[in-house]
Amino acid sequence: MADPILKTPIVSVIIEQDDKLVEYVVQTDNRDAVAWDMHRNRVNWPAGTDAPMLWMTYLAWCAMRRDTSTPAAKLTFDQFNDAVRGISSAKPADEQEPVDPTHAGAEPA
Repeated sequence: MADPILKTPIVSVIIEQDDKLVEYVVQTDNRDAVAWDMHRNRVNWPAGTDAPMLWMTYLAWCAMRRDTSTPAAKLTFDQFNDAVRGISSAKPADEQEPVDPTHAGAEPA
């Protein structure tokens, strides 16, 4: 039997740390999604589909807090959010769509 594969988001987070930008690639899991659901209801945040950046930032913060070597381990969500300079989905290489290196241009005359 093959090893199970998590289908939860993998997130690329760029954080300002000691006056430089540092990228972390984080695998979220069910614990993070449940934490989002519970917290969102307590503070009356919109659904993740209506606030995808907030949702992704919260999931990344939850996941990074489990790793004490990351800056998120010592930060509140608000502090973490203030430190984040960029966040995006980081699909595994085998799931990335191929990129067409040619640019569409005007048809020849």
